[in-house]
Amino acid sequence: MKVGDKVKIKIGSKVRMDFNTWKYPYLPNGEKDPIFVIDKFFDKERVWVKAKGFGKEKDYGNGKILVHKKDLIPINNKKALLEYYMKLPYSIKITPCEEGGYVAKVIELKGCITQADNWQELYKQIEDAKKGWIETAIEEEINIPLPEVIIEKIKENNF
Repeated sequence: MKVGDKVKIKIGSKVRMDFNTWKYPYLPNGEKDPIFVIDKFFDKERVWVKAKGFGKEKDYGNGKILVHKKDLIPINNKKALLEYYMKLPYSIKITPCEEGGYVAKVIELKGCITQADNWQELYKQIEDAKKGWIETAIEEEINIPLPEVIIEKIKENNF
């Protein structure tokens, strides 16, 4: 990792900002999981990062967050990012079809939907649709929404 690299912070990581320590994410901008840029190295273990593309430094205090390098995933490591997001607990809504079979959609990933004739197929199809959605978002550097369950825990201060 080097200054200027784009990274994601792993959910649940302990970070420091404005003399406070908290678990990431802190969501001043809604339910987005922003891309960060390494600003400078603090020591061998930790780096300062800034949220990319927010424009208002007040969104993240002085605009910088101190985080351990082990809690970062480089944006250019697409395989690690995909594995990370595929493990998150996204909400899936399953609806039976009148003509038979089922439709499944990932609530938080807009447009992530699939259809299958049975449950076994449906599970494979929704995982494949989720993978395709996340791969595209990673490739395009689009902020990937967080799972609703994580957002609710943050709002309840139980995270």
